[in-house]
Amino acid sequence: MLIQIFLVVLLDRITKLFITHTMTVGMSFPVIPGVVSCTYVLNPGAAFGLLEYQRAFFVVITLAAAGAIFLLRDHIRREGPKARLGTGLFLGGALGNLIDRIATGYVIDFVDFHFWPVFNVADIFICLGVGLIVWSMLENESGKKTSPEKKKVIPEGAALTVTGPATAEEKGLRADVFLAARLGCTRSNVQHDIQEGLIAREGKPVKANYKVKTGDVFQVTVLPPADLEAKPENIPLDILYEDEDVIVVNKPRGMVVHPAAGNPDGTLVNALLYHCKDLSGINGVIRPGIVHRLDKDTSGVMICAKNDKAHLSLAEQIQKKEAKRTYLAIVRGNIKEDHGHIETQLDRDPRDRKKMAVVPQGGRWAATDYEVLERYGKFTVVRCRLLTGRTHQIRVHMTYIGHPLVGDPKYAPQKTCFSISGQALHSEQLTFRHPRTGEWMTFTAPVPEDMQTILTRLRHGQFH
Repeated sequence: MLIQIFLVVLLDRITKLFITHTMTVGMSFPVIPGVVSCTYVLNPGAAFGLLEYQRAFFVVITLAAAGAIFLLRDHIRREGPKARLGTGLFLGGALGNLIDRIATGYVIDFVDFHFWPVFNVADIFICLGVGLIVWSMLENESGKKTSPEKKKVIPEGAALTVTGPATAEEKGLRADVFLAARLGCTRSNVQHDIQEGLIAREGKPVKANYKVKTGDVFQVTVLPPADLEAKPENIPLDILYEDEDVIVVNKPRGMVVHPAAGNPDGTLVNALLYHCKDLSGINGVIRPGIVHRLDKDTSGVMICAKNDKAHLSLAEQIQKKEAKRTYLAIVRGNIKEDHGHIETQLDRDPRDRKKMAVVPQGGRWAATDYEVLERYGKFTVVRCRLLTGRTHQIRVHMTYIGHPLVGDPKYAPQKTCFSISGQALHSEQLTFRHPRTGEWMTFTAPVPEDMQTILTRLRHGQFH
């Protein structure tokens, strides 16, 4: 809208400057003989000679109209592109004439159709703007009348949740921000539910930008979870080891571990179900066999259980920190210490529920050891060992000490000179005790090609 206003004012000023520099007041010449002429007129009032010499009145009216449009900008935006364009043209024309009135008390007019009062370019855009706004309003009103109102059908099994009253400290928060914090979900989830008519205040639908008042209570309709069931899919697996109890795989970057909202198929679990006859059922039909997880864009070695006994043994080893998991990471900056230990509390980031964050209290204890392998000034290659297994643990911990992972879209979204889709993090090695034989076993996954390319460039100084 600002661009439209600027272009209209610019065109209006250019035409008026041309008239004032090439003509004198009262001068006229035909543009199309008998149809339209260019006649230089100083208009002290509105169209048709109304309200002459009322400069202050016009200034106040113009500013009031602009203020009203500013306050209604969200409504105008929802009305559609015609309304937005019309508003921009109207404001541009009004501002063009306002500049004349403030500067001289007159408006410069020059378009003369003989049968109509003389007008200018700004007047043309004002009329076009009003026309577009009215057109948009009529279209929208017509659509409301002809389109039958669709009632939201709430599926059977939906539950109603009522939030506690908003506190004085929460007063003034947007409804979507308030509800995301109260419900423990993301703002986008709340905004989606608001659009679906699932959130109300005092029985009436609420808007995402509604400002919460002290004591406000919201009613949230919680839909039953969609039935998800992982199905076998013929997806190739890079199997490092397999027997009747366990299967160890090298997960590629970009593969999700198990089905979830937005990723119903194409996951590691779908591939395992196709390859294996049996998997542990402890984690249910969505995560059969999954003992531990890797992020979608983290590659490397993973172990999965084929039966419940193996699953329980492996889970206990991870919980008691008997199983050892090491990762290779490429981080930004130069880590000065050769070794380090990071120990914090981790919890959901209150500003973005899709991220984890170090918190001063609450959360869950998380610990990571790291060892510097190579230094390249702006980048450092490290090996990290997990002492706990929290969501995004290495990514959050390295960011916490000022050395985020290269390519991390969530915790270090700045541009990188390397070509990698996701964070430069690789589950390099896994050591565990076999759940049946008790034998200690170690498996190593080769560094993926994208990270190997980065390492080669770093070693040759090709990263400036």
